[in-house]
Amino acid sequence: MRKTAVLMLFIFAIAGASWALTPAQKRAALQKLKLKDLKDEGNPEPSALPRFQPMMPMSPGQGMMMPPPVAAKPKPERLRTQPALEAGLSFGYFANVPAAVADLRWHNIMEWERVSARTGVIYAQGEDTDKTLRKHALLFLDGTYRLDSMGMRGAGTYAGAGVNYLVYTSGRVSGTWAGQVYVGLDSRIGRREVLYVELGYGYIRTGFSPTYRGLNAALGYRWSL
Repeated sequence: MRKTAVLMLFIFAIAGASWALTPAQKRAALQKLKLKDLKDEGNPEPSALPRFQPMMPMSPGQGMMMPPPVAAKPKPERLRTQPALEAGLSFGYFANVPAAVADLRWHNIMEWERVSARTGVIYAQGEDTDKTLRKHALLFLDGTYRLDSMGMRGAGTYAGAGVNYLVYTSGRVSGTWAGQVYVGLDSRIGRREVLYVELGYGYIRTGFSPTYRGLNAALGYRWSL
């Protein structure tokens, strides 16, 4: 009962005070309350502002998105490196005459991986166009161009062309200039050894009426020096 009586007295005191105010005083009090509310809304107390935690540095493994790895572009295929110098020996036909050939080959001329130079000696013996048996010794110089890489299998193809000079022929000290063209297939049989086959067309000029022309065919072996 005592608490209820105190509360009723407090309410009557507030009501009496409000009734004692004039209308102008009431309007001034309400205006002050509105201004205070607007001020509180525009400038909230620091405690009312949202608080943000400072950013902490993160390692790549703590949620940071990493760009996907970029695949490396494949490098263009390069020819299998050839030795700088090779020696070779072959047997078969030159200008449709049985022949033996000894040669040297220089590869990668002027840093051109596909280009090689070839020089050597040819010994041939056979009948000429007059059906006369003759012996011949020739010097030759060729250029070759590799058509494809020997690759992992160690096999490849090439083409070549060049000139020859008849140094000696039976009954005459020397002849004159002629030429040859051919294609070849070679295959490695070891770290330094290569077997090859060549087919083409050759021409031998004696400097007088008898001449030789026709098939070039050779089976050979060469090795690195």
